[in-house]
Amino acid sequence: MRRGLTVVVLDRVRTGVRAPTILLAAVGRQAAASVTLCAVLVVGASASAEQVRLTMDEAVTRAAQAHPDVTAARRAVDIAAAGLQRSKAWLPANPYLSGGGGTTTQQGVGTNYGFYLSQEVEIAGQRSKRIGVATQDIAKAAAEVTGAQQTLAAAVKTAFVQGLVGTDRVPLARQGLDVTTELSTQLSRIKNPSDAQRIDRNNALIQDSRARRDVAAMQQARDNALTTIRRLVGLPLEQGIALAGTPILQVRPLPGEAELVARALRQRPDLVAQQRAVDKADAQIALVEREAIPNVTLSGNLSRFEGATLTGGDIGVHLPVFQHKTSEISEAAAERARAHATMESLQRTIEQEAIEARRACEVTGLDLQTLTDVVVPKNEENLQLERRLHENGDAASSEVLSAQLELLAARREHLDAVQAYNEALIELERIVGGNLEP
Repeated sequence: MRRGLTVVVLDRVRTGVRAPTILLAAVGRQAAASVTLCAVLVVGASASAEQVRLTMDEAVTRAAQAHPDVTAARRAVDIAAAGLQRSKAWLPANPYLSGGGGTTTQQGVGTNYGFYLSQEVEIAGQRSKRIGVATQDIAKAAAEVTGAQQTLAAAVKTAFVQGLVGTDRVPLARQGLDVTTELSTQLSRIKNPSDAQRIDRNNALIQDSRARRDVAAMQQARDNALTTIRRLVGLPLEQGIALAGTPILQVRPLPGEAELVARALRQRPDLVAQQRAVDKADAQIALVEREAIPNVTLSGNLSRFEGATLTGGDIGVHLPVFQHKTSEISEAAAERARAHATMESLQRTIEQEAIEARRACEVTGLDLQTLTDVVVPKNEENLQLERRLHENGDAASSEVLSAQLELLAARREHLDAVQAYNEALIELERIVGGNLEP
């Protein structure tokens, strides 16, 4: 008895940032030839005579050297270094020199003149405290550079993987289009079709139109990913690039939850930068307290008056009557409390992010394993069985084509799973602030 025709509707391509790659297995000799031809045409159309070949590590390195965000973060380090250099000055101000002269109408008296020199001197060790504050500024800026580099690296890896999978998804979409076109063509040849046959033909035509939309959408997603890579690594947007490598296709063991949380709290650049902000706030309080102690002004004078040379000197100090640095100390204390609260909040957020990111890796890894071990192989087996039945006259060719579509849908799900798993690993690596290797 003839079995009912199965029509598989392929979802439209998701154009997000999840995108690992996988080589497509051939679905029959004819389909394999079609995939190979499509791949050659795609590569030939997109490649330029001066392509730049990039691996993922090379792309990350080039981006770290060329991207404006990292450059701006490095300039912040230069600014902090200038502040440290300024804080090392031994004296709070330049010496003050004044002079003057005058004459008199008195007979026998020459010109009178005088010079006055003064210098303000710190006596409470303010210089060392200023250096401490400036040093924390440099450490904070350096941690922010690391954070900018890691965030950029995650963006480059995601775009890179998305570009890799685009080179696989486009041929897969074209292969699905070939199958749906052939299916709709076969069903359209039936003369005087029954209502059920007309439904099958309409569904095939609908699927064919969706497959065409899929091809266009996947090409757009691939091209957008390559454009993103060019922007991130500092290449002209019209520059041809060739991506080398493959994403992770097998599920990897992960460190335990407690270990990942501990790593994140130990090495996350934003948390390190916030710790430096806390240390700076502590040092700022010590500096303001020292600045409340008045500086001493030392001065000396030399003058010539009515033929006599006069020299002398004095010492002066500002009396802390109206300005006690009370408001500055209160402000520094409030800033320290704010920095501590911000750090505590960031620690809790990082702990949650690390736990959730690890769970995401586990879920996407399980999905990938299921599709790799069960879904795709069983669909491949079903296609082989359908072909055998067709050779024996027990199945129509349209049923073979439907089985091919089911297999293509399963492989597309597999691509989505590999894509999701790779993105989860990239995000976990970013959240932990380093590699996931022991």
